[in-house]
Amino acid sequence: NEISIDFEDDLNSNFNFLNRLKHLNLSHNKLKALNSNLFRGLDNLEELNLSLNNLSEIGSDCFISLKSLIKLDLSYNTIEKIENEAFDSLQLLEYLELSYNNHNLENDYFFQKCKLDKLKYLIYKNNCLFGELNNE
Repeated sequence: NEISIDFEDDLNSNFNFLNRLKHLNLSHNKLKALNSNLFRGLDNLEELNLSLNNLSEIGSDCFISLKSLIKLDLSYNTIEKIENEAFDSLQLLEYLELSYNNHNLENDYFFQKCKLDKLKYLIYKNNCLFGELNNE
């Protein structure tokens, strides 16, 4: 089961009615923020695509309900900050795509503190690695 929804503004509702959903594509929706209740009820969600939005920060409680998530795509946003606990509830996460954002490893201890024991694939192309944009 897959759903792709087109939104103009921030999402303020949740997807409680889609508790059997496995794949959710919210790319290209101009999302600016994710509230903590947005994904409530998506207990079986395995893949979430949030690419090509306007997300600048990933808060500590954004993904707290997504205990079954295996694949998360946050590429092509404007993410500068990722809270240390942002992915702590994603114990099954194997694939994380963070390419083409504004994340700076030098000023952020996210990777040192995150608890992604099952992570097999981290795609981190074209971010601000150490103070300047890497354009390769």
